[in-house]
Amino acid sequence: MDCKYRIKQNDWDDKFKPKKEGHIKENIRYEIIDFDSIILHITDIHFKKEIEKIVSEYRKKKILYEQFFIDKVMNNYDNSYYIFLFNNKNIIGMSRAGVRNRKVEISMVYLLPEFRRKNLAYCMLNNFITFLKEQKDIIKIGLSVEKDNIQAFNLYKKLNFEIECIKDEQLLENSELVKYSMIYMFLK
Repeated sequence: MDCKYRIKQNDWDDKFKPKKEGHIKENIRYEIIDFDSIILHITDIHFKKEIEKIVSEYRKKKILYEQFFIDKVMNNYDNSYYIFLFNNKNIIGMSRAGVRNRKVEISMVYLLPEFRRKNLAYCMLNNFITFLKEQKDIIKIGLSVEKDNIQAFNLYKKLNFEIECIKDEQLLENSELVKYSMIYMFLK
């Protein structure tokens, strides 16, 4: 017996739509997705596994799809946007932009090692920033980077981010407090 209102995989097809998509190079494309759409997209098993793979690489430990998206609740974001870079159907890079009080914090900028040093991070973030600037719920775009991460810092400067402040912070890692010197930047 089939229930009239049972949820089926194709019920989400018309609800999941990237907010923006395009190509960076012939075989590299991007999709920008908001939080609600990405949660609905859980029915696509390949997409779910690809996100688990890229986030696990970024965090250097196995992260399940459901664990990753608890971030919105834990960080009290009003909304979140994600950009994913694809090589064919495989995710090779990503970043997140959490929106809180109309201010965006870009985080989790990551490319798989074999795709680095090909200008892809710059192209990914440039497309992401262009999209974020078009959103009505955003008035300021910022990010933070470890002071020692010269490569990322130079990338952000190239994208026109300016230093707002430098702060020493302590973060809990493996039950130990670890000191970091962080540079907070905003888009001019």
